[in-house]
Amino acid sequence: MKDFAVMSWAKLDANSLIQAAEKYEKDIKKLSTKLPGCESMSPFNKLKDTIAGFKDSLPLIEQLKHPSVQERHWKRIMEETGKETGEVNLKTMNLAKVFELELQNYEEKVQEICVEAMEEAKNEENILKIETAWK
Repeated sequence: MKDFAVMSWAKLDANSLIQAAEKYEKDIKKLSTKLPGCESMSPFNKLKDTIAGFKDSLPLIEQLKHPSVQERHWKRIMEETGKETGEVNLKTMNLAKVFELELQNYEEKVQEICVEAMEEAKNEENILKIETAWK
């Protein structure tokens, strides 16, 4: 997971994250069958919880990775959640920084902004079609 954490947000692929989460989940299940009593071991439980948290965060990450979510939407997310971190730069931001924002605590607001971003993108596309037709 550390490889994904340091990867640039712009290069991050949501599908790769989903595949990795599924692989990690399978691996932890295999480990639990190969290592009797591991459920009572703190490191195993911490790993299992980390994988579960990672998997639970994927739907929100998928929404944030949608191409219609631009820097202006990220700025609005920061303002709405009180997570002001200065200038938002999607080229230098990485998954670790996104996790630090703890946006899962503001899931409803983030989803609302992402949906608005997608609607704005559709509207911009329709306006472009109208302008092209008028020309």
